[in-house]
Amino acid sequence: MSDHISVNLIPAYKPLICRTRPTTRTVQVWTEEASSALQDCFECTDWEVFKEGTDLDGYTSSVLSYLKFCTDAVLPTKTIKVFPNQKPWLDSTVKPLLKACDTAYRSGDKLAYSIARKRTEKRH
Repeated sequence: MSDHISVNLIPAYKPLICRTRPTTRTVQVWTEEASSALQDCFECTDWEVFKEGTDLDGYTSSVLSYLKFCTDAVLPTKTIKVFPNQKPWLDSTVKPLLKACDTAYRSGDKLAYSIARKRTEKRH
């Protein structure tokens, strides 16, 4: 009974976050304890064993596979969820800095905003 015509429009474009599902990745976490344990592992290694082969390719592949074995054995792993619109440089150290910048900007305090921006720029 209205004099207006209702039209339902469906957009042709779907945002990337709606088109693809988040993926899970397993990453290795570098901690101080893991770094010291890895250094201990390399200090007690007899590196002369790898020199037995005269082939340079065989030597490099054996050393690299030993390094991978040591890092896989020592470093703890963590499973994370990665969203399709997530930038790779936004990690757990950058997010609080950006949040502090946003909070300072919204509060209207120019000095706090300037300090927060400088801290964020130092990170990059």
